[in-house]
Amino acid sequence: MFEFFEGLIEKLGVKLISDFNTKLFNFIENVKKNSEKDNNDSDKNSAQIGSSGYGAQIGSSGNRAQIGSSGNWAQIGSSGNRAQIGSSGNRAQIGSSGNRAQIGSSGYGAQIDISGENSIGFACGYKTIIKAKNGTWISLAEYGVNEQKNIIPVFAKCAQIGNKEYKDYKGKMLKEDTYYILWNKEFYIVENYDEIWTIKLSEHKKENIKIIKAIDIDDLLEDKIKEIYIATEGDLSAHGYTVREAIEDLTLKKLDNINKDEIIAEIKKKGKVTRSQYRAITGACSFGTNKFCEDHNIQDLEEIELDKLRRILINDYGAKEFWKMIDGKEVE
Repeated sequence: MFEFFEGLIEKLGVKLISDFNTKLFNFIENVKKNSEKDNNDSDKNSAQIGSSGYGAQIGSSGNRAQIGSSGNWAQIGSSGNRAQIGSSGNRAQIGSSGNRAQIGSSGYGAQIDISGENSIGFACGYKTIIKAKNGTWISLAEYGVNEQKNIIPVFAKCAQIGNKEYKDYKGKMLKEDTYYILWNKEFYIVENYDEIWTIKLSEHKKENIKIIKAIDIDDLLEDKIKEIYIATEGDLSAHGYTVREAIEDLTLKKLDNINKDEIIAEIKKKGKVTRSQYRAITGACSFGTNKFCEDHNIQDLEEIELDKLRRILINDYGAKEFWKMIDGKEVE
């Protein structure tokens, strides 16, 4: 797919990121044109699949598949060997389990998971994360803001997972099956807690609770990055700007004496829900709830109408459980 991969490994730089985006877009366009002429089934060898719509779900199990997607929120899966996958849309989720796969992504916020052997993954978008097996070559880009307030690439770096010559910011060898992001010209481990992706800086235990000091990847372009804390115990986790806040929210999640039926009945009666009501019946922490409100510009609202909330509360923490309870369906 990308004849420039080999040269990119040797001469990786900001200029080549632009070349990568152009070649990736051309590859996607060619796949789309070919797929319109030859409508092969996705489970056959040498399939060519093209998609330009938003929210596309693409699956391929044949060998030598060529998959191109330019729409946002695409979900791409491939299990065949020697797959060539290109994506230019934002927030793509790309998974490949076949060997010798070549994966390229230039969109923002992409998540790339490579479980096949002897593969290559190039992720040149802002806030993109990638994980892979030992032996896989990965490349990531770091972004900044210029004087015109535009988000631009400022550095790029490649490495081979499991190779002692390539280290993370702590000087440790990059581990397989671990998500990484590029920040301050170094590879950092990224973990997801309550649907919030964070760079883990350190962790320690306080009795039975694990305390993680981290940075929200959504804040990487801020002038002053504020560290956050995550308290975890078992399957539960909670965020806070202080250790105390995180532990208090974790304690709230552990409470089991809340009468959810009464809260749900009140929400249905009024047709509105408050932050505290949502947290009480879903276990969402204050950090995550406040972040959701800020992201959707509703931070000044004490309560919100269910009809309006339904349009924006989709894949966030507790959303599935919340709507099942409101709609009168049994929670799995």
